[in-house]
Amino acid sequence: MDISKKEQTQTAGDNAIQYQIESQNNNYSTQVTQYFGASPSEMVSVATTVYNQMYALSAKNYAEIATTTVNDRINAFGCELFPRLEKIEGALEKFMDPKFEFLLGDAQVTAAKSDRHDDLCMLSELLACHVLKGEDKKIDAGISHAIKIVDEIDNDALCALTIVCAFQFYSPVSGIAKEGLDILNNMFGKLMYLELPTGTNWMDHLDMLGALRMSSLGLKKSEPLLVSKFQEYSCAGIKKDSDELKRAYEILAMNNISSSVIIDNECLDGYVRLNISDIDNVKPQYKESILQIRSLYTKDKTIITAASSNFVNMWNSYENLKQIRDWWDAIPYAFNVSYMGRVLAQTNAKRIDPTLPDLI
Repeated sequence: MDISKKEQTQTAGDNAIQYQIESQNNNYSTQVTQYFGASPSEMVSVATTVYNQMYALSAKNYAEIATTTVNDRINAFGCELFPRLEKIEGALEKFMDPKFEFLLGDAQVTAAKSDRHDDLCMLSELLACHVLKGEDKKIDAGISHAIKIVDEIDNDALCALTIVCAFQFYSPVSGIAKEGLDILNNMFGKLMYLELPTGTNWMDHLDMLGALRMSSLGLKKSEPLLVSKFQEYSCAGIKKDSDELKRAYEILAMNNISSSVIIDNECLDGYVRLNISDIDNVKPQYKESILQIRSLYTKDKTIITAASSNFVNMWNSYENLKQIRDWWDAIPYAFNVSYMGRVLAQTNAKRIDPTLPDLI
């Protein structure tokens, strides 16, 4: 076996330095050629210098672009804010209030970070909310936190949060069930501007941002919630031609209250009820009389259950209301909405339609 050192040859161009590395075990060679007479360390230095020069140039160009973008976004925010505040008496005077100035500064920072026009509308509504309700410290703390995270909220999560709050807090004024539900159906139709999210990702997202707090407990189903919330609609009432009904009319007459306050029960044939949507909406001078009549409602559980069931069926006859009820029942976990969450829902609802009722 010829174990003599094998001869190796290399070819290089002008001004080149050649390096030859031989592996004695594998008997192979690798040729490394550095051009222009530069060593490896010198090449690293050259590359670093070129990179730094290119970085400085790019950074300057991008900084100019970013500055222009920030200015455009803050100007666009001003175009949303001033018309909104002009609608509120005395709102422009708030620009002399240090607290408002700090909130405005935070809002401008958020506006600069966001590429969504809806966020600018939300920020305008949040500052308007501060002007209108800022004396309540709980609400104002929610406003302060909400301003800083508006740009981080996913659209479908915000839509879901608004629906959740509306489902819990919206109540009709009309004492007639069909009128009240028709109004609610129209309001929810405005708020469902996106397909409502399923699963728990939207809840995790809002929990992370502090808009709600999730619980391992199961969520209360919609039927008992609706029956309890709309008990003046879902009640059985008083049977027609009964002694209780005669007594109810006597109470009305004794207190100079029109008998028209008693109407047919839309949820139960052969029964009547008071034409009210919520006992808290009754004027103080009439409340005692109304409570006396309320105490005359039937106590028969079978009849009460039938009225409640009929009310839920009436609710389901409205497309938007049924969709929300089905979506609610599919939510896997219980939760509590924070004040910041309610503030976000309030401002989002007002952004969509300023005539919608308050949620805080």
